[in-house]
Order: sequence, then structure tokens, then C-alpha cells
Amino acid sequence: MARGEWAGLLVGLLAGFLFVPIACLTACAPKVAVNADQSEPPTPQQLRMELSDAEALFADFVTRHNIRVGRLETFESRASLELRYSDADGSHFDQCEADIFLASGGRGALRATKVGTNL
Repeated sequence: MARGEWAGLLVGLLAGFLFVPIACLTACAPKVAVNADQSEPPTPQQLRMELSDAEALFADFVTRHNIRVGRLETFESRASLELRYSDADGSHFDQCEADIFLASGGRGALRATKVGTNL
């Protein structure tokens, strides 16, 4: 290697070793300070207001998402699908990979595989 290449490699490694810890420390900071000594629980009215605010935000998100997705001709996505069910043998949990395909006109398909076997 030429002399300048070692310097570039050293600077890159040093920058990488500095960037990762700084990024981790700043990304993990809480967004809002939590008051741990709050002794009074929220009132039912406060909880209802928080619930209605959350419902309004979620409804707005769903509306905007549906508008954005409505402009798509086709939609494909990979997903992790969890199946939880109960029968005579008790409760069961299965996890598999899924492929979701949606097209205009209300057409779509779902393919789920577990360890290479289509379900």
C-alpha cells in the first residue's frame, strides 16, 4: 500500500470507532423526561382525553396511509407473520415469513412459508 492509503484507512477506522459510540449514546436519550416521583395516577378524564387524542392521531395516520397506498398500482412486501391459536391440545404459537401482494381492483395474495414449506 502506498503511504497515503494507510493514512486514509487509519482516518476511516478512527472515524468509525468514534461515530458508533456517539450515535448509540445520542440515539438512546429519552425524548421526554419522566417524573418518577409522580404519586397521583391520572384521572379517568385525563385517560379518556389521552385515548381520544391517540385515536385521532391513529385515524389521521390511517387516512394518510390509505391515500398514499391508493396511488400505487401494485404493492409487495415481506413480513413476519405470527399465528396464535388455541385448540383441544392447548395454546399454540407459530411464526413464519410472509409475502404480501396487492394490486388495483381489490386483487391480492398472501404467501406464508415456514422453514421452506408453503402454508
